[in-house]
Amino acid sequence: MVEVRRKKVDEEWKQQAEREKIKMAHDIEEPETAGNSQPNITHIISMLAAQVLVQLGDVENPMTRQRGIDIEAAKFHMDLLRILYEKTRGNLAEEEDKYFTQILIDLRNRFLARLNGMNRQ
Repeated sequence: MVEVRRKKVDEEWKQQAEREKIKMAHDIEEPETAGNSQPNITHIISMLAAQVLVQLGDVENPMTRQRGIDIEAAKFHMDLLRILYEKTRGNLAEEEDKYFTQILIDLRNRFLARLNGMNRQ
């Protein structure tokens, strides 16, 4: 009988890798988390933003190791980020608000650039 081994994935490492990809793609600084790995709002922002980058084809899909474009899914995740921003406005630390705003602006610019590129084809 063949034994099937399942990969054990270190979720914390995976989340950190996603945040690093986002920081590199956006060239912006994520607010300090005081040296702990407790979940916080920047983790949520980074995870959603990473989805947008994958769906725009700007970042390789970590599961398939390929790039692809899914404009509708990118728009959906950008809408989720916008809703999250609206619901948390006034409750974020200054650094978190700045980070969130920079992410939203960058993703919107990337989205519009992708749409313009697709319309030219």
